[in-house]
Amino acid sequence: MKKIGYKVLVILLLVALVALIVIVEFIAPYAIVMPQKIDLEEHQERFSYGAFPKDYQLKTEVLEIETKDGVILSNYLALPDQDSAKGTIIMLHGIGGCKEDYLGIAKRLTESGYNCMIYDARAHGQSGGKYCTFGYHEKEDVQAVVAAILNYDPNTSIGIWASSMGAAVALQALAIEPRIQFGVIESTFTDLSEIVYQYQKRYCYGIGLRFASNRALTLAGQIANFDPYQIQPILACKKIKQPILMNHGDADKHIHIRYGKQLFEALASTDKTFYTVKGGAHTDLYTAGGAAYYNHTLDFIAAHF
Repeated sequence: MKKIGYKVLVILLLVALVALIVIVEFIAPYAIVMPQKIDLEEHQERFSYGAFPKDYQLKTEVLEIETKDGVILSNYLALPDQDSAKGTIIMLHGIGGCKEDYLGIAKRLTESGYNCMIYDARAHGQSGGKYCTFGYHEKEDVQAVVAAILNYDPNTSIGIWASSMGAAVALQALAIEPRIQFGVIESTFTDLSEIVYQYQKRYCYGIGLRFASNRALTLAGQIANFDPYQIQPILACKKIKQPILMNHGDADKHIHIRYGKQLFEALASTDKTFYTVKGGAHTDLYTAGGAAYYNHTLDFIAAHF
């Protein structure tokens, strides 16, 4: 009976090892750089009031935005009712998100007198591009968006408001793009390899396998032709001089608030504020923070245009 028990244990261990190898070598790398795209028709329930600007009575323009490497970015530039806007706010979504996630906030910003540019990041939504590179290319995509906005309205001032992966991109863009006057940064990470490890650990019920997460990330970089270990928003922070509002929920289980605080400390900006959303998780800062959160953010935006 003992021999049978040992054999079963050995077989189970071998099966687990094979499964780990398959996941690390063939599944996880693609999952990292190829997020599932949102089909607007199939995911109507994702959007509270609809998936199109008309559902929010938004007045919009679609700009021609092509990145340096030829990717076309799907976008809406939402406009206020008055003839001239106070400025233009670029909003960046997180991994697996899309521009339609921000139609509601775009409505509120236009009601406050701002233009709001929402667009699908490369490899997301209706934009082109096959792979997500977490800022390696996306930071330059932001520069293409800035250029398109200024081509549309040369006199507008520009700020950026971004969440999660989008906020990591925003930090990297702020470090190289002085035409962006300020940033509102929500719930983001310090280093891609560290956060991939933390996600792996969470998926494995607290068991950390750094070698496995690093192997998957290395392969992901090879697939998408970029160096994932260069994606370190915390290093970008050391070059950022623009005013920054850093928002993070203290109940965020995806990206712990300690990462937000580390980013905040690394910022070179002398005009910076850290705002803790009590009870805020990773994607619910607007609901968890309520009117106080939105008004604090809007006050920051108004003060820096």
